[in-house]
Amino acid sequence: MFLNKLSKKTLIYFSLSCLLFLALLAIYSHYFNLKNSFSINNTPSKESITITDVTYSKNVLLPNDLIDIEIKILNPQKTKAVVFLGHSISSPLNEWLDLPVTRVELPSNNTKTLKISLDRNDLVFKKLISGSYSCVFALWTEPPSSSLAYRINEKRISNAFRIYSKVENFNLLRDDIWFSRNGKLGRSNLENANVGTSNDKLTIKLPARTLNGGEIQSIDMVHYGSYEISMMLPDSPSSITGFFLYKAPDFHHEIDIEVFNSKEGKVLLTSYSKGKKRNEAILPLNFNPTSSFNRYRIDYYPDKLSFYINDFLIQTWSNGFSKEPMHLMVNAWYPVWLEGIAPSQDKYLIVDWIRY
Repeated sequence: MFLNKLSKKTLIYFSLSCLLFLALLAIYSHYFNLKNSFSINNTPSKESITITDVTYSKNVLLPNDLIDIEIKILNPQKTKAVVFLGHSISSPLNEWLDLPVTRVELPSNNTKTLKISLDRNDLVFKKLISGSYSCVFALWTEPPSSSLAYRINEKRISNAFRIYSKVENFNLLRDDIWFSRNGKLGRSNLENANVGTSNDKLTIKLPARTLNGGEIQSIDMVHYGSYEISMMLPDSPSSITGFFLYKAPDFHHEIDIEVFNSKEGKVLLTSYSKGKKRNEAILPLNFNPTSSFNRYRIDYYPDKLSFYINDFLIQTWSNGFSKEPMHLMVNAWYPVWLEGIAPSQDKYLIVDWIRY
């Protein structure tokens, strides 16, 4: 009878053990399948939902501008899907901004085109500076803030658009922004009488039969950012046009674009810091700068100084330039290191606009 009782107890324990084992096996199987499912979904394949294209309506954002963005998302699957589109923007100083997430319903086996708009009020960086901004678009299974979310696909766009906070169109020369001085520079007497505006453009005259010129500078100092000018140069060999950043004393704080005022065309790039010239490059131009308007640009940031002409990068330096605020300046004049030939008639530097 004792053995019979023991057998019954053993049978009960054995049965409970089996049930517990089966329960644990079911839990483990469910976990493994769930984990494996996530692993499969995360594995890139041709069947994945993807961002196929991102198009911007414009590549420059000026004050009061709006940029329309068109995003194409392909769902090659046989069923409808819901995804969440994240949009992040990186500033020239590498500060990141996450914009609101968009829920997107995708039709099966088709491409959906999503349109969003972006204006300056959306760009709540600590400091909005001029220059190139990069973007990342990412597709998520759930809102990115969710612990269940994982990223399906992303598309990165370097230099997606450029931002400028100020644009000078020179319908007049505002004396609260610009200052024109009288002074001596090289062979030239800089005279504010040679500086004016005409047809909504800034003009600096190189008077006939003289070696005189003119100059403007910003009243306020500027710091890191992008500085761009659209200008047509005077055809007056042995003179140059400067677009540059400068703060006294000489040779301590200066970043120069100086273009030779001749049909052949070449450009001198320099930077000065701590009392001496630190960088220099003389480069040929593949166009006549005196016959049409061309765009010259300085991108000035703590870790890099870059120069562009008509959006083409022509030079970059990673050191040897001042990190302090400077004045933005434009001039046309005759340096002592060129021949010094006076023009037979008045010649003009014509500036369409400056943006920064």
